[in-house]
Amino acid sequence: MRQGQTEGKMYRTTLMQDIINLLIKLTLIVVVAAVIFTFLFGLYRYNDVNMNTALQEGDLLLYNRLDKDYVSGDITLLEYDGNVQAQRVIATSGDVVNITEDGYVTVNGGRPEEKYVFTETDAYVEGPAYPYTVPEGEIFVLSDNRPNAADSRLYGSVKEADTYGTVMSVIRRRNI
Repeated sequence: MRQGQTEGKMYRTTLMQDIINLLIKLTLIVVVAAVIFTFLFGLYRYNDVNMNTALQEGDLLLYNRLDKDYVSGDITLLEYDGNVQAQRVIATSGDVVNITEDGYVTVNGGRPEEKYVFTETDAYVEGPAYPYTVPEGEIFVLSDNRPNAADSRLYGSVKEADTYGTVMSVIRRRNI
């Protein structure tokens, strides 16, 4: 009888240790995930139409907070007028951007590949004067859906340090 009681205590002790070990592991996983998504990556739910058709309202954007070495074509997140915007990088430091009267964008004399743009690009009267040279440490961003969009045509180039980072992945979440 004594032997059975000892086995029962050992079983309960082992079960309790397993539960404690599981809770420690779960806590560690949550802490690691929180650190990763606080300092390395971020998620943003896109709620705008300025990047249609590349991005749709309701999409989740996974972005890298540390990657701010932009190249033409990257999508970045930035804040303008109190709202977070997703914008496409058209030009980087030292590039010369021009918007022609015909509604075409040129960068360093050539037209960038813009496979998501289906409308003409008009310059805004209150925006920068063209041709515009992008200052050191800044980027020139445009929306894919250009009519009436607030982008660098309105507020000029953006400091790389003021952006959230480079969008790495788009997770479609519409109708969920």
